[in-house]
Amino acid sequence: MSTYKFHQFIVLDRGPCNTAIIDLLKGDVFQATNQEIEKFEEKKYDEIPSFIDSLLEAGLVIEVDDNTWIPHLILKKKREDEKKSQLSIILEIEEGGNWEKIESLFSNLEIKEISYFGENYPGDVFPGVPVQKQKKDFSKCISRSSRVGKFSRIDENFYQYSREYNNCWGRKIALTQDGKIRPCIYSEIELGAVDTALNSREIIDIAWKYWLITRDMVDKCKVCEFRYICPDCREIAFRSGGTLHSPNPYCRYDPYSGTYFD
Repeated sequence: MSTYKFHQFIVLDRGPCNTAIIDLLKGDVFQATNQEIEKFEEKKYDEIPSFIDSLLEAGLVIEVDDNTWIPHLILKKKREDEKKSQLSIILEIEEGGNWEKIESLFSNLEIKEISYFGENYPGDVFPGVPVQKQKKDFSKCISRSSRVGKFSRIDENFYQYSREYNNCWGRKIALTQDGKIRPCIYSEIELGAVDTALNSREIIDIAWKYWLITRDMVDKCKVCEFRYICPDCREIAFRSGGTLHSPNPYCRYDPYSGTYFD
């Protein structure tokens, strides 16, 4: 007897009404009703012929013998001690800060990348660390966080990272020109100051609770089928809703009804 099975790079995330079908091989995102997925899992193919056709056309399923084993990605969340043992961070640095103090404070950490908001980056600081120069523009965060039904390409690394960390604040420390330490360069939340007695490990301990605010902890988002593929901006949500777990005000999707609203 033949049956249809999703190929090995497919992930299904279920919401109250709909299920996200995420192809981590091609980076595509599809949506189906929970009822369609349930009938598919029960092999009631004759009740959902158009759905089966759409899955085949998109290359999401293959027709195989019922006993054929299809390996699937095993996505497990890492324990906190595992995360800390493999810790590397991103520094966001605003031009005008005290470089001597910044270097002294963070030189003992593994820095994956520096996002520099300015023009004149001193090349002798943190040698060998990639530097991305950027212009400070909070409107880009708003645009990126607006959810109106379209997703950019989703890869396995982004998906897995979003299950473990906030996909914007995660493993990021921002240093402003006035010496404040924040979750990101646009944030109004203060974690400390460069000229205080805090050391880098103490700052990381403070930052952990911000890094780990995944969509599983955010109101409305925690039930949404798109929770691990949707870019998040906790700063926008915090300013709008007043808490670190407030929903994004620019999201126009209601997972409880499975519809978008104006």
